[in-house]
Order: sequence, then C-alpha cells, then structure tokens
Amino acid sequence: MKMMTARATTLLVSLGALFTGQVSAVEGAERSGAARDVVRGAVAQEESDEDIYRTAREAITRGQFDRARELLGVLRERFPSTRYAPEALYWQAFSAYRLESMREALALLERQLETHPEARISDDSRDLELRIRALLGSRGDSRSAERALREAELALGATTRLADMSAAERSTMMAEQAILRTRMAMEIAAARATVTGGSWQEACEEDDIRHAAIQALMQMDSDRAIPLLRTVLRRRDECSVPLRKQAIFVMSQHDPAQVEDLMVEVARTDPDPGVKEAAVFWLSQVGTESALEALSDILRNTDEPGLQENAIFALAQHPSGRAADVLKAYALDSSKPERVREKAIFWLGQQREVDPQLLIDLYGQLGSPGLKEQVFMSLSQGDDDRSTGWILERALDQSEDIELRKQALFWAGQRSSVNLDRLQGLYARLTDPEMKEQLIFLYAHRPEEAAVDRLIEIARSEEDTELRKKAIFWLGQTRDERAIAFLLELVGDPL
Repeated sequence: MKMMTARATTLLVSLGALFTGQVSAVEGAERSGAARDVVRGAVAQEESDEDIYRTAREAITRGQFDRARELLGVLRERFPSTRYAPEALYWQAFSAYRLESMREALALLERQLETHPEARISDDSRDLELRIRALLGSRGDSRSAERALREAELALGATTRLADMSAAERSTMMAEQAILRTRMAMEIAAARATVTGGSWQEACEEDDIRHAAIQALMQMDSDRAIPLLRTVLRRRDECSVPLRKQAIFVMSQHDPAQVEDLMVEVARTDPDPGVKEAAVFWLSQVGTESALEALSDILRNTDEPGLQENAIFALAQHPSGRAADVLKAYALDSSKPERVREKAIFWLGQQREVDPQLLIDLYGQLGSPGLKEQVFMSLSQGDDDRSTGWILERALDQSEDIELRKQALFWAGQRSSVNLDRLQGLYARLTDPEMKEQLIFLYAHRPEEAAVDRLIEIARSEEDTELRKKAIFWLGQTRDERAIAFLLELVGDPL
C-alpha cells in the first residue's frame, strides 16, 4: 500500500466510527436570535472585513464557536466580495461542526467548494465534509455513510479499509495525524501572538511565579492557602485566568462546606467562561440543595452555551429528584439553544432513577425533529423493553416525518434487546423505499452472521433496482465468504 496522503489518513480515521460502532449524541443547533443581535451589534463599528475576520479567528482560537459563526456570517453579509470569502465559509462551517450543527456545516462547505473550488482552503473543506459525512453515517445516516465510503475509496485509490491496514501502516497513519495536530497547534499559537502582540507572556510571568508559590504553600500549610485562593478567585484580570482555574482545582480538594459559597459566586460572576465552567463542574460533585439552586439559577439566566452545558451535566449528577424536573423544563424551553436542549434530553436518559415514560411523554411536547431524535437516542441507552417497542412503533408510524422514522429504526437497532429475529419480517412491512434503505443499512451494521443472509436475500429478490444496488454495496463492505461468493455469482465468475 502506498504512503497515505494526509487527506486519506483523515478519511480513514473518520470512517473508523462506521466499523467500530462509535455513536455519539445527535447533532443540531438552533441559532439564537438574541445572540446573533448581540454579535451584530458588537461588530457594528468594525471598519473593515479584515477586522471582522481577525476577530472571528480569535474567537475560534478561544473556543468561542457560537460567536465565530455569527461573526463570519456578518462578514459575508456586509462584504460579499471580500478576499476572505473562501476562508470565511470554511471557518464558519468549522464552527458549526464544533457546535454539532452538521447539516449547516455541510451546506456551508458545499457553498465554499461550489463558489471557490480553487481556493487553498478547499482541500480542508473536502476533508471536513467527509469527516462530517462519516460521523453522520455512524449516527444512522445511510446515504452519508455510503458517500463517505465511496469518497474514501477514491482518495485511497483502492478499496482499502481500516481493518485491512498492517501495523506499520497504522503507525504511519498515527504519525501523519501527529503532524496535522502539530500544524494546528502552531496555527493557534500564531493566532494568539497576532492577537496579543507577543506581550501576553511578559505580562503574565509574575502570575506564573504566584502559581508556583500557591502550589508550594498548599503542600506545606493548606489552611493558610485557602484565604489566598479566595483572593485569587476574586481577581478579574486576563492574566489571572489560568491561576483562577488552578485555584478552583485546589479548592475542590477541600471540605465543600468551606468553599461552596465562593464556588457559587465564581460560577455566577466570573467574567471568563472557562473559569465559570470549571466552578460549575466542581458544583457537579456537591449534592447540596444550595448547589442545586445555584445550578438551576445559572441554567435559567446564563446565555453562554458552554456554561449551560456544564450546568446541565452538573444537574444530571445531582441526587435530588428535582434535578430531573429542571432538566425537563429546560428541554421544553423553546427560547433556549436547541443544541443545549438536546444535552438536557441526553442527560435525562442517563439518569437511572428517571422513568423512561418521562422521555416518551416529553417527545409529544417537542416540535423540533432534532430534539425528538435525541429522545430516541436517549431511550436507546437503557434496557427497558417498553422503550424499544415504542421506538419501533415510531418507525412504523406513517404519520411521522420520514427522517424521524429512519432515525427511530436506526436507534431501535442499537438496542441489545432488538435481535435480528425481532426485525424479521419488518422489511416486508415497510412501504417507503427510504425506510427499506435504512433497514438495509441497519442489517449491514448488525453483528449477527444471519444479517449477511438478509442482505443477500434483498440483493437477489428485491424488485426495486436501487435498493438491490444498496444491498450489494453494503455486502461489498463485508469480508464474509458468503457475500464474496454471491458477488462472484452476480458478475458471472467462470470459476
């Protein structure tokens, strides 16, 4: 096998999820009108496209992807002919990807490749597009999975898959990935130097010394260090941000009764999102009523998605039954970002004490397909047979949206209680070609040997030519001897 290109390496790493069964939470983010207006107001005084682009890239460097996405949207609206147009489309798509708005990211990447195909950033756009399609494939999107596999074959120049790679080739892949990660780290460092003018390190050297002093004091006399840490956590300058985060970590090792009031204050008032998120994470380890009240208040009143997600996680760890009520109320609040509401639904599904019926009832109160799909995903994590039957009912309910029905079928197929026998006869009951295609995809990812027999049966007897071709494609992704024999039979092998 030839030395793989960086693009082929990226593709193989992305496609690994299709063969290892890695499935993560369903994507989907709803833009907040209020947040968009804030960003637009913030750049109203910017004088040039370069100013806005630089501010957006700075936001990406800091991990502020919501802000970056909106800034780049403003840039493209105000300066449609800007020289930054190709990069703006790519980085806006990258921000949407990091926010798990996969469909939005794909639309932006397709626009970039269509309008600026020769731009230097186009190779990165193709890589990101295929990474997203592979990820969507691992989440049940059969067409994205098929397209990603076909593109990977073209990129590699053969039908090589992860499972076919030798140890040496895997080592090469890992080395190339390390190079890519190093390049990204250098880019981030360069961006930071551009933003700060190289003065950040000099200005903050004194705080590095303070950090070392705190560490030494904690080892010798932790009781004397607590008042000092309180002083550190009340600082608000940018240089002290790493110091404040470290102070939270150090204080988390002490009796919660001594420091809980300060942690709540930091979570509510610190100007740095990362510091606030660290404090909220600490609150997830505290099962007190005051912590529950603080987390509920933060979730209701903050407009920072990252902080909201941390608060949702912290609430999901709280032993009080009221925490589930707070999460349910948030999931139903249409004024909140959809991406974060999905997290609330996800964590509801992870709580053992929560009756699955709560999620089933929640489904009927949700309007967004993305949120409804998250209910399927959350229910699929448990072992309640009633939930399995309910998800399958949604798959067969023709009054449901077809995309939701496909997702219901996919997530039902992830349940250990849904063996292949339970799916027997389902193909004949389905009337929509798209649903049949989804079931073919599901068979292709089942571990049972009999799944290959089902695919062969469909490829042999299905009247719809397109569906037969789908079954044949997925048979080609297996290494099963029966599949190989059948494919040879189709092509008329003289042997």
